[in-house]
Amino acid sequence: MTGNTPASNTVAPASYAVNLESSGSVGSYLANESEFALYTFKADVAYSNVSACTGSCIANWPPFYVTNLTVAPGLNVSAFGTITRTGGAKQLTYTGWPLYLFVGDGQADQVNGNGVSDFVVAKP
Repeated sequence: MTGNTPASNTVAPASYAVNLESSGSVGSYLANESEFALYTFKADVAYSNVSACTGSCIANWPPFYVTNLTVAPGLNVSAFGTITRTGGAKQLTYTGWPLYLFVGDGQADQVNGNGVSDFVVAKP
């Protein structure tokens, strides 16, 4: 048969835009699809639809956003939302808190940004 292949009954492992990870130093935390930690900023106000991290802050703390949100088992997709930042860029929120990545996390499973400049790993 050429062209289309019939669907298989085999299910490939799921890849989630937001995962649950764990670290001995911080416990369970949210991470992106590549297992990089997601952070919240204490200067933000939950459900305000505004991010306090602007200007030079976003150079070290890039806003996290995905178009097609999928979440790992144990997370509730309804706990996530989206805000529109000044300038029109989108940012994902978790329980109302904007989510960020940290440029100091050079590889997956690092939480180097926890406690830096009032940022903490996002907890489930």
